[in-house]
Amino acid sequence: MNHADSTDCHIYLDHNKREVRHHGTTDFPCAAYSTTFTNEDGDDIPWHWHDELELIYIIDGELKLQTPSSSFTLTKGEGVFINSGVLHYAVASPVCTICSVLFHPDLISGNKESLYYTKYVGPLITDYELESLLLHPDTSKPIAEWFTTSFEGLMNYQNNVMEEGMEFTIREDLSRICLTIWKTSRKEAAKGSCSIDTSRSKKMIAYIHANFAENISLTDIADAAAISTRECLRCFKHTIKTSPIQYLLHYRLSQAALMLKNDSVKNISEIAFQCGFNNASYFTKVFAHHFNLSPKDFRKRNRAY
Repeated sequence: MNHADSTDCHIYLDHNKREVRHHGTTDFPCAAYSTTFTNEDGDDIPWHWHDELELIYIIDGELKLQTPSSSFTLTKGEGVFINSGVLHYAVASPVCTICSVLFHPDLISGNKESLYYTKYVGPLITDYELESLLLHPDTSKPIAEWFTTSFEGLMNYQNNVMEEGMEFTIREDLSRICLTIWKTSRKEAAKGSCSIDTSRSKKMIAYIHANFAENISLTDIADAAAISTRECLRCFKHTIKTSPIQYLLHYRLSQAALMLKNDSVKNISEIAFQCGFNNASYFTKVFAHHFNLSPKDFRKRNRAY
């Protein structure tokens, strides 16, 4: 795959952790990206979801991907399909270059009254048991080939290298991929056992991301999904494999790391306070334990680059 050209692949989220960005345009809702990630905090792909279907292939390195019901380590040549509306998180191990294509279901199905939607696309994207599908190079070769041609076509399209009829060709490749996944999903898909847990997790993660600077408790997090603290603990363990408080701590530290990298004006105490730490000494201790560097040394090292 040619991945010399790339576009911004940063994740911008709304208050529900839904990705804000629309991939492509209203009249051609699909886009391709080529990006390199590291395993440094702040360079991961945070828990998020979007209406678009997503295909990811690994060009080099390894990528650890999580959904509420599964965890994959993808290596060079492997790919994954992520269904519409599915929470997912990814981090490189330690460096990874990926190519991805995201496309709205409407690109394939047209309107919701069409046969394409009612028979194929609708059942696919509303199958809450189908969160993701691992694409092995030996068993999913046709999908990899269709992905390659659609990816290269989209990169040309995004760089204004136009060919007559390329929109039809891209849509045809993505339609073939959807049909193949629809046929095989019952056998090979990673199954999510409970869409209610995913819905609750979206609400609680959204609350944490919106309020991490405040003094929030387990009860506050549970209240965001209108459930008990016990159910909150179970839900987090089931969907993202950690506790709410550990997730909150990790998110606060990742935000602090970003501020230390990008904000040269605020002092360490100010950053600690803005990230929900009321005690600068405690922040320094926890940060050093997590990053093996003090906040001061972390800022100094990242300024050097």
